[in-house]
Amino acid sequence: MADPGPFKLSPILTKASWDKQKGIIAKVFKTETGIGKAIDMMTVSHKQVNWDRFRGTTAPKKEYEAEYGTNVKELMSDLDDLETKCVKVNASFKKNPLIPKSTTKALSDIGVEAAKLSLALATHYDKTVKTLK
Repeated sequence: MADPGPFKLSPILTKASWDKQKGIIAKVFKTETGIGKAIDMMTVSHKQVNWDRFRGTTAPKKEYEAEYGTNVKELMSDLDDLETKCVKVNASFKKNPLIPKSTTKALSDIGVEAAKLSLALATHYDKTVKTLK
């Protein structure tokens, strides 16, 4: 697998990190949040991207746009879904005084990182596609 370079997943966007952060709520509430599943889907999408093609400026424009139009857009969609889930679950958890602040902070951090990566991908595309022939 090619190195994603600046689009590498932040450690907070991993299932292991979420599993560690959700520890208490998983034991106490046994409520399915969908965050773990969303992280899994996003991770699979991230692995599907041909990073050499997307990061590079030597790929023909047609190939670059094809990579963006399929794998990168799917990854961005999964990142956006993850962010949305984090916001929704976090709003619900903040209403419950039994949910630790560390869990709500983790949800907020995951959502922010997902949004940042999605924006970085879109920005890279916008800048790079103009330079390709």
